[in-house]
Amino acid sequence: DTHRDNVLFMRALQSTFAQMLLTNQTFVDPGDILKHLIGRDGKPVKVGHQEDVGEFNQVFLQRMQEGLNLMHRGGADDAARAATASTTSAPAKCDADANDGA
Repeated sequence: DTHRDNVLFMRALQSTFAQMLLTNQTFVDPGDILKHLIGRDGKPVKVGHQEDVGEFNQVFLQRMQEGLNLMHRGGADDAARAATASTTSAPAKCDADANDGA
């Protein structure tokens, strides 16, 4: 389902940026973003597959735009519930104190 895929992509993107902003981690794994990035053929983009950077950029930005439009229209609630029900991964913890060793 396109809506579900876009919601999962946007959640992964938000989680990655939250981790970069709110933790003291030295790096953040973008694997969840790539796992939920769906190409023009309707299949997940293959990591390590040689692709034109312009084409990748267009797909990435198109998925972001679709996800933002979906969220803006308020249609993300139903898709988010469906996405949550279909995924088993726990949300990333973004506590700023979690990784500072204190």
